[in-house]
Amino acid sequence: MRKRPALSIWLFLSCLCVLYSEQIALSVTDFKLQSDKPEYTYVGKALSRLVAGELRKSPNVKLIEREQIAEVVSEEELSVSDVTDTKQQIRIGQLISARYIVFGEAIDLGPALLLSVRMVDTETGEVVWQEEATERIAAYDYISAYFARSILSALDLTIERSTIQKIEPKEEKQAEAIVKLAEAIDAYDRGNSRRAKKALVEAKRIDPENEVTAYYLAKLVVNTTKFSVMAEPYYTFQNPAFLGIIRTDRLFWSISGFWAHMALGAIPFGWSTSQTDTLVSADDRLSETDASIHFGYSFPVFDHAGVGVGCFLGFVGNDLYKRPSEDSYQMVDMVSSRSFAPGLSFNIGTNLIDSVALGLGSAFFMDSHWEQEWTPALSFNAGMLYRNREETFIFDTRVGYASGYLPSIDVDTRTLGEEFFFPLFMENTLTFALTQKRTFVIVKQLNDVALDRVYYYGRVLPAIEHYFLDWLSVRAALEGSLSRLNESTRLGYAVLGGVSLRSITLGMDFDLNFSYRVRPSRVVEEVMVTDPIVLINLSWNDLWITRR
Repeated sequence: MRKRPALSIWLFLSCLCVLYSEQIALSVTDFKLQSDKPEYTYVGKALSRLVAGELRKSPNVKLIEREQIAEVVSEEELSVSDVTDTKQQIRIGQLISARYIVFGEAIDLGPALLLSVRMVDTETGEVVWQEEATERIAAYDYISAYFARSILSALDLTIERSTIQKIEPKEEKQAEAIVKLAEAIDAYDRGNSRRAKKALVEAKRIDPENEVTAYYLAKLVVNTTKFSVMAEPYYTFQNPAFLGIIRTDRLFWSISGFWAHMALGAIPFGWSTSQTDTLVSADDRLSETDASIHFGYSFPVFDHAGVGVGCFLGFVGNDLYKRPSEDSYQMVDMVSSRSFAPGLSFNIGTNLIDSVALGLGSAFFMDSHWEQEWTPALSFNAGMLYRNREETFIFDTRVGYASGYLPSIDVDTRTLGEEFFFPLFMENTLTFALTQKRTFVIVKQLNDVALDRVYYYGRVLPAIEHYFLDWLSVRAALEGSLSRLNESTRLGYAVLGGVSLRSITLGMDFDLNFSYRVRPSRVVEEVMVTDPIVLINLSWNDLWITRR
């Protein structure tokens, strides 16, 4: 009886190994189309991508993407234009580590296309499958499903139900949809993202359910998680290492804290900073609030770098210890331990290898405390990220430090006390992209560590985000926090929700995040504060500079 659990585990692992071993590396190169119609010039590319899209659905197929093919072809100075050259195709397949390579050609017969497609085993050089069909181009869904089913059957691999459903009944759609898709793929290959995006939007309007159109729109729009939190004021919201992998330029405007509350008209609904005070004693109250306004512009440089510049129009971090008068809510005693800091930031990132990017950033700002003079200060941050080839897994980490000071609050006298350095800031994020980068699972961990006093503030935030539509994403997160201030250790919590609205044609995103925190005070021991934060981002992408 004791051996049965071990036997079950062994059988389970064996099944996993068998399933993994059945995944076959396969690639589809562009079909060659012979036609006198100018609008059909690039339709061969679209036909090959439609077939590849159906093959990608099989869990037993590891599809080698066309970007990898293009990279190898460019490096080896090969050509895929002559699809009848079987030896050339085999060579390409071997270079991209594909066991099988599919290629074909089509002849325009007027009302229909004569398609001839074959598959070669790159290890033996043999043609292991070939098929012909004569169909109207408007039946492109049927054409792609028919050839994909035949290929998978020849390899004895799983065929998805959605592929089979496209075969019977045979449905014809508007041929203009595949013409627009072909134009978009050619523009994408040439690095003209604006032309590609325009053609894809038109193709999607004609055939909203086409999966390949949606796939390329996701590539161009570059879905990323919009989950973000309000970081320390002197660093950008995003790790500077991401500048090493940006593909287009981006102009953004960000506002957070009570200024964002005011922008949304939240003050009348009771979210004002004066109403989030924490009662410390019978007479005294504590308020800890943050707010910032930030403009910035980032753009790719050469093939493996990016630059970002920003302007902090204002940051207010108020830790107010105060006492109201008897007949109104006006403060008769108030002291601030935080700083107001306008300034400029500069960040740069590079990815010398595809999977790893590095980034550095700095900011110059003016530091001022309550009723004190302005003093110049500097901040620095450095980051690193790792991503897999498909960009479905990203790990990024960064650390930052600022040269300014924060005075403490003397609770007994309600005056400023000893000055301390800004805490060291550290952030780590794991991001998993699922369902063709429409769903994101994120785990973020942040730390503020003081180097000259007993202070630590750590947070863990698991989050999920999903793009329900091309123009709409919704996200939610939880936060657990731990703070140690002198001899006091306390736990906190938070909930975060957000929504993003997107215009693909304008390249514009509107992001709104709201978090509600109950966290330990950063200045007074044994006190929990309520900290609602609104974060608004407005960005414009692909304005002037594009890197595919």
